[in-house]
Amino acid sequence: ASNEAGSERAALTEAEARSSAATARIADLEARLAALPEPSPAPDLSPLQDRIAALETGLADLEAAPATEATPDADLSARLDRLETQIATLEARPTGEGTPSSEAEEARAAELARLRAQIEAAAADALTRVASAEAEMAVLREQADGIVASAGAAVALTRLRAALETGGPYADAMDALGRALAEPVPEALAAHAATGVESLPRLRDAFPEAAREGLRASLRATVGDDMAARMGTFLRNQVGARSIEPREGDDPDALLSRAEARLATGDLAGALALIEALPEAGQEAMAGWIASARARMEAVSALDALTAATDF
Repeated sequence: ASNEAGSERAALTEAEARSSAATARIADLEARLAALPEPSPAPDLSPLQDRIAALETGLADLEAAPATEATPDADLSARLDRLETQIATLEARPTGEGTPSSEAEEARAAELARLRAQIEAAAADALTRVASAEAEMAVLREQADGIVASAGAAVALTRLRAALETGGPYADAMDALGRALAEPVPEALAAHAATGVESLPRLRDAFPEAAREGLRASLRATVGDDMAARMGTFLRNQVGARSIEPREGDDPDALLSRAEARLATGDLAGALALIEALPEAGQEAMAGWIASARARMEAVSALDALTAATDF
């Protein structure tokens, strides 16, 4: 009996030693498990925890059971080995499933660099497009300003020409033209802006009387000492007779007849050229008409030059 009691005590002591060893291994496994970094997202450890709980339950049963009813050592060792294998697998895993490996980090960095390059290229392209649009807008604005100025100049030129045709003043139109062209209007136009210049119809209407005065003065200046010639000149001056049909010759009457014909066709310059061939006394007698005709001719000529220069 004493031998059997000794055997049981020895078996119990051995079981307690195995239980202590198992408890120590479990504590070590739990410490190693706690030392593992928290993965992101965290791996599902519930199966492992269930196994640890089952192992602890089994260990408690082993400690409570008699030595003869203890769980076989092979079963406990196998369960501990499986648990230790799972812990080792977790330790060998990279720092959490959510933490990228070096290759993943490099790929992510490369992708970020690619995206950053795309963003920078898009920004540069946007800046280029904005600069191009601004340059185009500047060109369009300049063109629009030119069109507005051209339109203003065209209107002013039209008003000026109408004023020259009717003989009215044109100061407002001249000022508008100066602003549109951003340059002074020729003096030939500016000098008569307030009063206007004689129209061509009025010059035609005034020509007969001016021509008679010019003819009289010219005949008086050219008559000789011949009594008959002087008498004829006197009678002609009294009646104001002159040729109204153009005729050839260099005498004052012939010159004035052709000047009137030129005037009838609108050739003001040609008419003035013939009148300037009269004796000086005849030109002085027609000075008022000549001044009016020359003012009109110069104003029209200046307006024609402006029109040609501005392509209107």
